[in-house]
Amino acid sequence: MRTSLLIITAMVLPCLAHGTPAVELEIQGDLPFARQELLELVRLRLPVAPAGASRKGHATRAVVRAGTGDRVSIQVGSRRREASLTDLDRLAGARLVALLLLDLVSGDAPRPPSVVARPRVEPVRRGPPRFLFGISPRFSFRVPEDGYAVEPMVELEVRVYRWLWAWLEAGYSWNTHSDMYDHPYDSIPIRTGLALRLSWFELRGGLAIRPYWLGGARSWYSEQPLYDVEDRGVQVGGTIGLRVNVPIGRWLVVHGMAGVDLFPQREVYSVWEYCSDPASCGSYEVPVMSTSHVVPWVGLGIGFQVGG
Repeated sequence: MRTSLLIITAMVLPCLAHGTPAVELEIQGDLPFARQELLELVRLRLPVAPAGASRKGHATRAVVRAGTGDRVSIQVGSRRREASLTDLDRLAGARLVALLLLDLVSGDAPRPPSVVARPRVEPVRRGPPRFLFGISPRFSFRVPEDGYAVEPMVELEVRVYRWLWAWLEAGYSWNTHSDMYDHPYDSIPIRTGLALRLSWFELRGGLAIRPYWLGGARSWYSEQPLYDVEDRGVQVGGTIGLRVNVPIGRWLVVHGMAGVDLFPQREVYSVWEYCSDPASCGSYEVPVMSTSHVVPWVGLGIGFQVGG
């Protein structure tokens, strides 16, 4: 320890003494070393002024005060340091006090923490929303092939990556075509897949499933009885669509969309017609309804974005 303090004193004191004023040294209390030893160490680097010189402005007043136990405090003006001399012999303790005193006189010592700077608190930055719940009325064409259908839909979107979303939507579709042929047709459109969202625009692709019910397709004339056809089935295919999301505030989104469902299978339903005089014209088959390979759709809706 003594060797370390000697090395530190020899290296630091020449740097600290450059350009420093004279010091008026005042020692209070019983220190573990002699007053003369401290004066000689300080004189190596600073001129020591006589008592009263600080009041005339000719010197800087420094006070070395004995504390409790082996602690010593050094004060120069408003700057103050404390040191523990435990496990140090007399000369090593004097060298440590002299080194701290020169630090304070040179102004290199840190100021006491009278003003504590408050840490800067960064505002919490929320990420983009992670979920979207939406409702929208859709209009699908060629459902069945010679008609259109109104389809109220509900949907859920989940952000998988920054620009990649997974989505699922389902609804209910009804169509009643009144002409010479009447065929109530109901279905449940279900679509799911992935979406690429860039700014306001969203390109979708995925799977389209449409279970349907044919509730009594029939052909009728005033003089003939009804001939009913009832059936149910499922169409499975693909879907692709483009959607535009217009945010209103942080949580509300208004969106418009258009797309098309593609189905590989197509079902045709027919009934038999009979002439009033079967002997002359007999009977023949009349198609009354068919599902479609291509089902275009458009819609408007509103959504709520949450998470982030």
